[in-house]
Amino acid sequence: MNKLPEEGEIWEWRAFGHISDRLAARVRARPVRMNILDQREEDIYFISCLNDQNVKLRKWRGLWLLKLKLLLRKAANSMELYTESPRMMFAFPVPHSTLEIAARLLAVKLPELAEVSFEKDQFTEAMERASPPALIVRVSKVRSQFEFDDGWVELAEVKFPRAEMQTISIQSPGLEAAEKIMSELGQDAALEAMNYVEACRRWG
Repeated sequence: MNKLPEEGEIWEWRAFGHISDRLAARVRARPVRMNILDQREEDIYFISCLNDQNVKLRKWRGLWLLKLKLLLRKAANSMELYTESPRMMFAFPVPHSTLEIAARLLAVKLPELAEVSFEKDQFTEAMERASPPALIVRVSKVRSQFEFDDGWVELAEVKFPRAEMQTISIQSPGLEAAEKIMSELGQDAALEAMNYVEACRRWG
């Protein structure tokens, strides 16, 4: 990861499948956003069977960090409102209180733990032993972002444990702006709208 997380509330629409050449060309004709072009990343998702909250580990300058991206609500057209911030990223080792925050977000109950702080592998093991246990899914990505009016669009090649495909997302602080970008790009029948958590359940 070469940039900090977004700051504040952001509307997002995401879909997975095959991005047509027409759609990709329309997106790639726009200016590249924040030098994010063919950027390689690796995430480890913690998936709850009880909700769609986004809790993951992400590499930052060679180090794994815990990243929380809170899902606030869902709207029509599969639009979702998230909030994220650099303050919601945590370097390892993390204290027990941070582990509890992640567990509450996923609505899972932690086992009895003697540790007061947790390295990456200890954190992962605690989530696997939670009730219900979190599904651990490693996802590789090569992503690019492009500027649109009052928002941006991301294209990515993604590799799940059981599938490889493409994903596109539309993001903006404003719902109307995100919907306008969606209308401008048009619908692609080869894509299925879902978020990363849903995709991890299907192909993890």
